[in-house]
Amino acid sequence: YYREAIKLCREEGVIKEELFTTNNLAIIRKTQKKFPEALALYQSALALAKKLPPKQRTKEEGYIYVNLSQMANKQDKPQEALANGRLAFERFKDNGNPRERAAVLLNLGTASGKLEQYTKSERYFRQAIETEKTTLGLLEQGSKALLGFLSR
Repeated sequence: YYREAIKLCREEGVIKEELFTTNNLAIIRKTQKKFPEALALYQSALALAKKLPPKQRTKEEGYIYVNLSQMANKQDKPQEALANGRLAFERFKDNGNPRERAAVLLNLGTASGKLEQYTKSERYFRQAIETEKTTLGLLEQGSKALLGFLSR
C-alpha cells in the first residue's frame, strides 16, 4: 500500500506527502531489519526534502537523520549513528522542539556508549533528560540508558 501511495503522491506532485510516505515505509523496513531497503528509502526521502522550502526541508531532514541514526545504532554502527545524529541535531537545534532534540541526544548517547566513550555518553543522556523533562517516555528511556552505562 505504501508503494502505491508513493506512486500516487508522485503522480499528483505532492512532494511533502511523498516524503512522509517514503519515510514511513523506511521506518517499517527498519523495524523489519530490512536495512538496505530502509537506507534506500531514507535516501529517497532526503532527495525529496531538498525540494521543500528551507524551513520545512530542515525539519524533515532532521527526522530522516534521526531515523538513520537509530538504524545505525540497531546495526551496531556507532560512528555512523553519531554522524547522522549530529546532522539531526544540527537541523533541530534552532527549529526543533525539545522532544525532537532529546530523541537525538539519546541516539548520540547510545552511540557514544557503544564506542565506550562513557563520559560523553553520560553528558548526552543528561542533556536529553534536561532538554525534555515533560516527555516521560524519553525521560524514562534516557534514565535507563544512563544507569546502564554508569553501571559498567
